[in-house]
Amino acid sequence: MTLLLLLLLQGPHARLEGRVPGAALPGLDSLIAQAVAESLPTEPLVQKALEGGAKGIPVPRLVNGVRHGLVQLRDARAIVSRATPARASLDGDVAAVAAALARGLDPGLIERLLSADSEPPGPVLHAAADLVAHRFPADSAAELLRTAPACSMWPSRRRTSCSGRGGGRPPRRWRACGRCCPTFRWRHHRTPGL
Repeated sequence: MTLLLLLLLQGPHARLEGRVPGAALPGLDSLIAQAVAESLPTEPLVQKALEGGAKGIPVPRLVNGVRHGLVQLRDARAIVSRATPARASLDGDVAAVAAALARGLDPGLIERLLSADSEPPGPVLHAAADLVAHRFPADSAAELLRTAPACSMWPSRRRTSCSGRGGGRPPRRWRACGRCCPTFRWRHHRTPGL
């Protein structure tokens, strides 16, 4: 725990030094400084650089990958600003939208999901990206995620399995009501990680 706290308190340069090629450091520092100057979150850029360094990506590709991440963060901030004009865009919101853009979600779909919900967008965007990746129609995914809280499909904050023993049918409160969510049908469900 204390090691993690120390890593977070260090600057990005200290975290990257020795973990990415030395030739990439000036370019990465410049990109991270641009993100700081534009009030964008820097952690996604640092994570992308560390991932590239761990994989042994060549310096030009590594710097271009982080540059592409910076462009996605700019686009994400614009989407968050358009979709939620009354609310200040938080770093976590911008990072979640950038991750959704990286996974290929349509910016229009992201805006619809952001404007429909006041909760942090990370879980909803992750769920939408999963649904779209499994060839669920984007419009149906947006409608499902927009109406799910209204028809009590979301599980309670307490994580339990469907039958309490790790399987079986989902509890009644988790099932689609059929009126507001006609595109969603439950099949055998297990809560992951239990």
